[in-house]
Amino acid sequence: MEALTQPLKPVTEEEEDVAPKPQPQHTYDGLDYWEPFNNDRKAHILANYTRKLTLWKWVLFALIGFIVALVSIAMKQSIERVSTFRFTTVHHVLESRNSTESAEGDPRYFQAWSFWVSTSLLLIGLSSACIVYVEPKAAGSGLPEVIAYLNGVQLSSVFSFRVMGIKFLSCFMAVSSGLPVGPEGPMIHLGSMVGAFLTQKKHWVLSDTVLKQFRNPVDRRAFITCGAAAGVAAAFGAPVGGLLFVMEEIASFWERPLTWLVFFSTMTTFFTVACFNSVLEGWVPTGHPLGELVENAEVMFEPHIVLSTVNLNVLVILPSMFIGGICGIAAVIFTRLNLFVVRWRRRLVAPVKWRRVAEPLFGALLYTTICFLLSSASSCREMPTSTSFHGVVVDVDRENFAQFACTDGETYSPLATLMLNSGEHSVRHLFSKGTHGQFNPKELLIYLAVYYIFAACSSGSTFATGIVIPMLVIGSVIGRLCGEVFHDIAPSSWMDYTWSDPGLFALIGSAGFFAGVSRLTISLLIIMLEITHEIKFLPPIMVGIMVAKWTADYKQPVSLYHSLIHALGVPFLESGKERQLSHELYTAGDVMNAPVVSLQEVECIGKLFAVLETGHNGFPVVSKGGHLKGIILRVQIESVLENIDLELIRSVSDPCVYVADHFELVRSIQTAEATSTNGVQGWRDTLMQKGASLNEKEKYSRIKLTPFMNNSPFTAHKGFRLNLLRTNFQVMSMRHLVVVDSQFKPVGMITRKDLVKMDHFIETKHEEKAEDVENPIAPGSPWVWSPRTMHSLRETTVEVTWGEDGCSFRREVPILAESDCEELQAEEEEEEEELEVYTVNTRRNGNPLAQPVYYTLAT
Repeated sequence: MEALTQPLKPVTEEEEDVAPKPQPQHTYDGLDYWEPFNNDRKAHILANYTRKLTLWKWVLFALIGFIVALVSIAMKQSIERVSTFRFTTVHHVLESRNSTESAEGDPRYFQAWSFWVSTSLLLIGLSSACIVYVEPKAAGSGLPEVIAYLNGVQLSSVFSFRVMGIKFLSCFMAVSSGLPVGPEGPMIHLGSMVGAFLTQKKHWVLSDTVLKQFRNPVDRRAFITCGAAAGVAAAFGAPVGGLLFVMEEIASFWERPLTWLVFFSTMTTFFTVACFNSVLEGWVPTGHPLGELVENAEVMFEPHIVLSTVNLNVLVILPSMFIGGICGIAAVIFTRLNLFVVRWRRRLVAPVKWRRVAEPLFGALLYTTICFLLSSASSCREMPTSTSFHGVVVDVDRENFAQFACTDGETYSPLATLMLNSGEHSVRHLFSKGTHGQFNPKELLIYLAVYYIFAACSSGSTFATGIVIPMLVIGSVIGRLCGEVFHDIAPSSWMDYTWSDPGLFALIGSAGFFAGVSRLTISLLIIMLEITHEIKFLPPIMVGIMVAKWTADYKQPVSLYHSLIHALGVPFLESGKERQLSHELYTAGDVMNAPVVSLQEVECIGKLFAVLETGHNGFPVVSKGGHLKGIILRVQIESVLENIDLELIRSVSDPCVYVADHFELVRSIQTAEATSTNGVQGWRDTLMQKGASLNEKEKYSRIKLTPFMNNSPFTAHKGFRLNLLRTNFQVMSMRHLVVVDSQFKPVGMITRKDLVKMDHFIETKHEEKAEDVENPIAPGSPWVWSPRTMHSLRETTVEVTWGEDGCSFRREVPILAESDCEELQAEEEEEEEELEVYTVNTRRNGNPLAQPVYYTLAT
């Protein structure tokens, strides 16, 4: 069962400079995705349901999409403006150099380097300072937190308005600094926060009379899901991909009616973003009239050089498989390197605030300096023209080629073009078709090594950025490198076909590396098609994605996003988890948390306050005979106790209090928990003080819980199979599952934490074989050891033959934790039969035995 969030403690001077650490699983609460069904709920439905609510829901989904689009426009236009300013300033400084001057000792190079590095340090310093000193919870992409929340874990603070503002500012400045990061992950989180804030908070945009009808767990989840999908659509210009992304990766629970609502929202987002991007570029008007949708505004990665036609050949499948395999291996290394850096950062950097600011500053200084020096040493190459490639007419955008140290106006620097441009412009260069030789293998290897290492190290630092753009860049470089090599070694007869173009292989590589890191398939395929409009390359992209995913799954079963969720200590239930045969060997009785804390239908006020001091959030309500009647949540008990009239209790001789309707109060508490923790804990502390001030008469006053409890709880028999139980728990989006016996009496409770612990136990311990377990019985002991099959974590049964009369008894014996020494302890317990109960402590090597053991006492 789940624990209540502990009260906040005052921060001491010694603790003030310590960063928040990942919390253990018991500090996280689950989410109530379903409202309790009781008399109050029935009355609310009858009084408030109208067809207008359905219309208002469509309006809200469209409004979420529109606002997310505006946030995305502000973000990307600002990033483009600052990035272009930095790039063009360096270009103009170097352009003023005389063509006869040597680069060595030229002060203009130092001026350009100083400007490039100082602006980067300024931006990344401000970005980190916002996170460290204002709102630490705004760090990172926010995508793992959104996934965990929609999986059913209470992470209320990640949807506050303060987090939203700081994340926007931090992401804008960090991406503009030129580090290998991207804004796509934070845009998904920002979209989710728009969905939560717009519908769950009181504000001037919409009437509270309308919004209060949607302040419930089901609609809250739907709006947050919609905001995440709109964030994907805004970040990539992929409305269908946004819908599929949340279905495949973010949302653990999905309802069919939500599909159309989310699609309507992503469509609104796409059209809004496309309209604004057609008339603005870096906040500079493009000259196109409002409403005209230009192609480069609709397509995120329109290549700078595009062949008029590319015909495929079935032979392209072979290099696609090879590129997919290479990208899968590179993705596994990238994931492990990133997780290593995250652990290192948590251990050495996070404890001190100034280190959390200094670490990204040092990384930015190192990265920008390396890029500048390598760009200075890069050779110059003739800029492509419309007649350079196989006589095919191409379009060339010369503004995106960096001349840097090249003094001739018709030449460009390949490394500067890749390293000093933004990630999006680099991907467009790498995707360009018909440009064999634009970047040679040596230059691509240098760029890959630098970008790969710094991208893995930058992710998870103290600024709000994502890794989607870095994944696309790394995959594009790997694919382009393979394409350049393949183009050089392939038979000359193949070169008559444009299907062997390095730009095509760059597209396959970007999809493959993305799949290897994220383990996405269908949604990724659609996103790649939408951001490139390369529908003709569907077959090789599919092959690259599948091979990359298979390779990554074989080496690293968990994706990077899910690994980061586990690193936070969140009790995350993996969807689609491969069921081992061992899951079928366990039942609900093996997983449940027992004994269970139950309440009577009519309960004393004093006991209600007492159960609030436990770490549980759900309590079965039973009849006098102990049969299950329903379940009542902590928040419902708190609402009931908040509404009791102590003056009325004091005025009657035999009080049995009936509390007035508390439906709206329960909703307001749940909404506050889901969107922000501010004020909730203080209110609970005040309530507990109220309970401590009760006199004896007030404590023994009774409250009838039947009108408030949920009379439709999820239940399962204690013999129900674990694999089916786990599937139902996730599909039905449960928070509490009451385990009952054959007489429908509650014997335990199951929450996600119990299932996560069970998964961990099965994965790490069940593979141990019984024959590997040494005999723990000491020589000369009257006990003999015999391994048998056992399906319980907590208890097993031993056959005891005790005493000279040879009587045999059956006893429950818990298997406890381990140690290097094994001991058997016998304890006497007075019962009606006056039988001895034996507790067996089985310990070995500091780890619990996966194969429980039966012990028999020999006569």
